Amino acid sequence: MRAFFLWLGVSAVVWGGAAFGLDRYFEARPATVLVVVDTAFAMEGEWAAVGPLLDRIDNASYSQFALMGPRGPIHGPEAELSLGATQAYGARDLSAVSGFGAGTDRRILVTNAPDSELPDLPGWEVLRP
Repeated sequence: MRAFFLWLGVSAVVWGGAAFGLDRYFEARPATVLVVVDTAFAMEGEWAAVGPLLDRIDNASYSQFALMGPRGPIHGPEAELSLGATQAYGARDLSAVSGFGAGTDRRILVTNAPDSELPDLPGWEVLRP
């Protein structure tokens, strides 16, 4: 019985140390996530759903999020996504989006545009509010 408790104690220390080490490793090297929110006037009807969608996205652990609209940055790398005072306005133009986010680990586009209006976006996740 003594051998079992010795094994149990050593195992707990080894696994606990490994978990602590991995946590520190990933915390020091967060994944970079670029989220582009379509700010076109056509999004106005679904704008209320964008905030909760961003909250679900920023629940990911060990990540830093940058938020952009098709016309430019909303905020730089932060632990949480926030639209601030951004509102849906103007015409939809997603043509420049494909050039955004080089060097990020994950790229997400939030839009209600039909697939026929989307440019070719290899490596992007398209989420609908």
